[in-house]
Parts: sequence; C-alpha cells; structure tokens
Amino acid sequence: MNGSRRRLSFRSLASLTSALIVTGALSGAVAFASRSTPGEPLIGGVTADEYAAQMADLHARLLADMPAGTIDQAIAVRLTTQEQKDLQQKQQDSEATGPAVVGRTKPISLVVNFNAVDAALLGDAPRRAGNGLLRATPDGGFVWAVAVRSQDAGAVRVNIKGLDLPPAAELYFFNPDGQAFGPYTGRGLNGDGSFWTNTVLGSTGVVLLRHHGPSGAADLARISFTVSDVGHLGTNSSGQARRGPDAVGLGRLHLHLHRRPACRHGPDQPDPLLPVGESLHQPGG
Repeated sequence: MNGSRRRLSFRSLASLTSALIVTGALSGAVAFASRSTPGEPLIGGVTADEYAAQMADLHARLLADMPAGTIDQAIAVRLTTQEQKDLQQKQQDSEATGPAVVGRTKPISLVVNFNAVDAALLGDAPRRAGNGLLRATPDGGFVWAVAVRSQDAGAVRVNIKGLDLPPAAELYFFNPDGQAFGPYTGRGLNGDGSFWTNTVLGSTGVVLLRHHGPSGAADLARISFTVSDVGHLGTNSSGQARRGPDAVGLGRLHLHLHRRPACRHGPDQPDPLLPVGESLHQPGG
C-alpha cells in the first residue's frame, strides 16, 4: 500500500465535519443517521504493540537498575480517615454534577540531595543516601531510587520540584507491575524544574535517578531536587483498568490524564494536579 493511500487526511475529515454541522443547522437540527466509514492506518508513529514493547523493555531495565530493597523500604503515605471520607463523598457527588473527581494531593516534602561523603562512599552495594538507596554502576555512573506507597490508592504520581540534572542523568517513574515513564531530563517537562510525573496504576510508584557515567561521583554532589507531593487517585477512578504491561494506553484514567508531549522518548505529560489538599478532577469530565 503506498503512502498516499495509507495517510489519514485530517483536512478532508475536518471539511466533512464542517459540512455536516452546516447541513444540520440549515435543516433546523433535524436528526440524521450516522454512518461509519472504513478506518485508515496512521503512518509515522509507533503501533500500540510497539509502544507496549518499548515500555516493557524500559520497565525491565529500570527493575534491573533499581537498588535492592527499594520497594521494601517504601515511604508510606496515607490519607486520614476524614480525607478518605471527603474523597469518597466528592467522587459520589461528581457522578451527578461533574467533572469527575478522581483523587487528591498529599504533601510529603521529600528532599533529595547528596554530599561529598555520598560521592566518596559510592560503591556497588546499595546504601542510604538522599532519602533513598544509592549504588554505583559499572559505567562510572550511579542509580538512586525511592519508592512511595500511598495506601489504598488506585493510581499514583508525584510532583517534582527544583530538578536540574546534568546531561548524563535521567529521572524515571514506574510501578512494580509493568508501567514505566521517562526519561525526565535537565529541568524537566516544563523547563523550570517543576512538573508532575506520569500516572502509574496501583498504590506504589518508584522514582529512579540514573546517571550513565563516567562522571557519576563528580555530578552526584551537585544534584538536588524535591519530591514534594503524591497524587493519590482513588480506586473508583482506576479500579476497572487492567494492570501490567498490557494496560498501556487502555485504562480510562491513563487516556484522560496523559495529554501533552512530555519526555524525550516517553509518553505524554499529565495535566497538573490541583493545589495541595484539594480534590483532583478528571480532565474533560
């Protein structure tokens, strides 16, 4: 099949849509029967299977890099009883009034920084540093990670502030079940050091920093940023979504919360959460 036959004509689609709208208006909004037309493949991008395979490869690599014990030493976050009740009530109310409430923010103010001692003691064995676990890598770099677990969450994401990574360093966010996003590089998605990561299903997310060497020890001491908040999304917003690598792009939550280009090689940028302590609404709900 040649390129002209395979290419989806958005201009033609827009013209047809405009014509239908005008026709409906001139006819006094008389109802008309809809008719489906055969779809055409869109060229120039990855397929769903390719996307899932890329994420599976990235997830496997991040799991292999992650310092041993990261998941076991996860930082625990929990909504208070009143916060849980408020969230459940707002979710129920929003079903009738909209937009849909899917969660709320929870501050953790986790400061990640390193010093000369951390650089001097950098070795193969994981050790506590920067409020997470740190180890050296054979390429002269290092990997650091911290897990955040928000009890009873259907999905989570985190708010990063003050990020300013050296060229050889990359930040990632993933869950234990097969979803992985990144790299977030330099000053992050918005170029100002502050952004929300993509959303992962489940109650646990891992923030992982990977430096690819050879100047890992020298760069380590100047890296500093904050994991300021956790986005806790209730189970009502993701309970029906599948987990694991096959869930990529399939969850209603994923489709609504990932809308703009985000990373150099990665998925889409999530819309920002509402201010701390307020409920999170589903975009377009």
